[in-house]
Amino acid sequence: MALSIVKIRTRIDWAMLVTAAVLVLSFVWLSAKWNFANALSTRADRKEIADLAVDLAPSDPQTRFAAAAIYRRSFDTADQDRSLAEYERVAALSPDNYLCWLELGHARERSGDQPGAEIAIKRALDLAPNYADVQWAYGNTLLRAGKADDGFVFISSAARANTLYTGPAVVTTLEMTNGSVEPVRQQIGDSPAVNSALATYLTGQKRFDEAVTAWELIPADLRNTEMKEAGTRIASSLLTAKQYRLAARVYGDVYDAGSEKITAGKVFDGGFENGVKLTGASGFEWQISAGTEPQIAISQKQHHGGANSLLLVFNTMLASDFRGVLQTFAGDPSASYEFEAFYRSELKAGYTVRWEIVNAMDGSVIVTSDPVAAISDWNAIRVKFTMPTTSDGVYVTLVRDRCPSTVCAINGSLWFDDISIRKL
Repeated sequence: MALSIVKIRTRIDWAMLVTAAVLVLSFVWLSAKWNFANALSTRADRKEIADLAVDLAPSDPQTRFAAAAIYRRSFDTADQDRSLAEYERVAALSPDNYLCWLELGHARERSGDQPGAEIAIKRALDLAPNYADVQWAYGNTLLRAGKADDGFVFISSAARANTLYTGPAVVTTLEMTNGSVEPVRQQIGDSPAVNSALATYLTGQKRFDEAVTAWELIPADLRNTEMKEAGTRIASSLLTAKQYRLAARVYGDVYDAGSEKITAGKVFDGGFENGVKLTGASGFEWQISAGTEPQIAISQKQHHGGANSLLLVFNTMLASDFRGVLQTFAGDPSASYEFEAFYRSELKAGYTVRWEIVNAMDGSVIVTSDPVAAISDWNAIRVKFTMPTTSDGVYVTLVRDRCPSTVCAINGSLWFDDISIRKL
């Protein structure tokens, strides 16, 4: 590569060379300073660092944006004013960036400038008309400005575009229409996400029948897939609210137990074909209390029907050593039922166990069965009971037979199978 030699003969040539060098060095310095400030702003977590970045590159939108975000986190009024000023500067430096205008709108709202916020967020909408977060922000700004009809248009559009906004849109619409459900469907639609959000909200408002009606408008194939998590929360809330039949309906949709389905009026898995969970059971599954006595397991060697039974192995002297077995049963208030359980026992002489039907509403015992015999081949225990008039749920629970002292020995093995409740 050939080299060219430029001869500098006059002072003008020297002046031009020095000027060019100064310009190049200035450009390099400014570029380096700008890049350093930009990089610094992305890592800034303190106001002092943000200020340094702004001082180094005052015309860089990124440094201004970072400073605005840092000052926004403060509760100091002066810092909030500084944050707003920075967002104003950012929008001026980057007028075609929708995010800058969106954040400016939020900053103006925080400062109480509602008209200014509406103008800024409208500018963001003009730049990004199809972005759900911008539609959502503009719709809410219009609502706060008293322009409900126009606001709902954008809120609904955001909810249809992004399910992240469906729940908040449903709540906003309900609150603006005094809890009326129909405007929600008119404004936002009748999608599975809308019905799931409606069911969740209505459950929280103790409008239980309406909640389950909304839930059951979701296609059945989605209730146990896309909407399973929401359905589980709804069912759990219904159970906590002691709405047992409604809870059973929702649990029946979301709980996958093969061929058997949780349903009101039926003991779930009375033959223990699905096994039992020693911890973490939910809803209408068999619940096993914490503890070590008795040992509880599924037996395939002994069974009355099907392939399994529930085995309890006792080896204790103390009345306090007892793990209960319980299931929640949903039925019709005031209706008559018959409980039946088959058992096989190999217990040594002493105390045994019995079944109780307990009012799930207040914990009172409705009826108690006879105790199991100490030694017995497969035999049945049956007891009739009437559901309380004020409750649609009872607990079917295995308890220790009456013990007059703290020492009540139980030793040996006991199997249960084919537990059921039928309406009379």
